[in-house]
Amino acid sequence: MDVKEMSISGWDELACFLPESWDEKLQELGLLKFGRKFAGKEGASALLRTLLIHLAGNVSLRSACAMASQAGICDVSDVALLKRLKKADGWFVWATQMLMTQVDLPADSRLPCEYRWRFVDGTVVEEPGATGSTWRLHYSLDASTFAPDEIHVSDVKVGEKLSNFTVQPRDVFIADRAYCTRNGIAHVHDRGGYVMTRLAPGNLPLHDEAGRPFALLRHLRHLSYGQVGDYAVCLHRGEQVVRGRVCAIRIGDEEAERARARIRRRAQKNSYKSIRTNTLEYAGYVLVFTTLPADADAEKVMAVYRYRWQIELLFKRLKSLIGAAPLHKRSPDGMRGWLCGKVFVAVLNHAMLRTAEALSPWGYPLRSDFRRSG
Repeated sequence: MDVKEMSISGWDELACFLPESWDEKLQELGLLKFGRKFAGKEGASALLRTLLIHLAGNVSLRSACAMASQAGICDVSDVALLKRLKKADGWFVWATQMLMTQVDLPADSRLPCEYRWRFVDGTVVEEPGATGSTWRLHYSLDASTFAPDEIHVSDVKVGEKLSNFTVQPRDVFIADRAYCTRNGIAHVHDRGGYVMTRLAPGNLPLHDEAGRPFALLRHLRHLSYGQVGDYAVCLHRGEQVVRGRVCAIRIGDEEAERARARIRRRAQKNSYKSIRTNTLEYAGYVLVFTTLPADADAEKVMAVYRYRWQIELLFKRLKSLIGAAPLHKRSPDGMRGWLCGKVFVAVLNHAMLRTAEALSPWGYPLRSDFRRSG
């Protein structure tokens, strides 16, 4: 069923997945108290349904209001709905936290409380229409609450990099390999923060303490299946030296071959003439670069990064929800409410599909991407 249609006609089914006392929380946070559009017993349902039409359906506020009016949900203006969206971030964060308790995570992946853990990512937003603009949205999510703590909208020419974000001492940025660059890592390190990124060996030259190139593959070849390795390395950025570690684990032959097949398909799609042998060999390992101190041992680092793997599907859904969304909100409150709502919709989508998977009579995931998320 289309998300727009589901937001209107499938409300009873969708409401079963909402956290307990969700309507009371809306009242507690003051989202229902001003105006009479969402008053009465059905006010909470009318407000949330209208917001979901906007957020899950990737339609403008004005279109969402028109659809809600046509469906007999409520009659409200886009200006009034925007006011409530700006105030709804607290509810979305609370509801997301409640839903995240249902997500299966590794028992050893709890995030140490002495750090502030932040997931960073970015995506391109293409506004609809022949003259629609293309933007890049950069965002950071607090890993303990999934609340956006920093949001930037830039020209699409501004790439995904750690230097887009402010850094406080003891921040830990968890990111994918696109953020694994010397300049970005140095930006975080210079401000007292730490990084934990998937290593892109071709983009990040590594050296030992003596300044010689670090022969990573030679060390990796000694790992047996499932064994975790921990290697001290240095990054050179001009005269600056940043010390870090590569934490690695060797994966199974079948999984490695699937990774190599993906590399070959990507190379064919992009018309690459050849693939470096090292690239195919690296596909047999999971490599994480971190500047965290040695008291966070390699097994703990890999467990924490596995936490990101578990929510990778949520990032993919979040990007799909954002990618074609109208981006007309430029005020900080509007952007925060909008992004908090998008995160909530992605987690809600995940919870619904996991339930459908569990109830599947065929005994296997309904979508292939669940195999990757497990």
